[in-house]
Amino acid sequence: MSCRHAPAGECTHSLALPLYGPRPSAGVCGRCEHYDGPPRGLGDVIATVTHFAGIRPCEPCQRRREALNEISRNLFK
Repeated sequence: MSCRHAPAGECTHSLALPLYGPRPSAGVCGRCEHYDGPPRGLGDVIATVTHFAGIRPCEPCQRRREALNEISRNLFK
């Protein structure tokens, strides 16, 4: 992952640290709701568009985002 909160492989995001610790695995980092890097899949693209449209995310939105990212990763391996 290339999240800006983990430039040297160590997470620095104050909200993610208590949840995942300073050195999250790639799998955990790949599902982190605080991820801030290139889109990981279709779910991230849709989340970006809805964010700019003013739509606030909810728990089902996060699950849908993760599912769409997983489908995208499997389709384009």
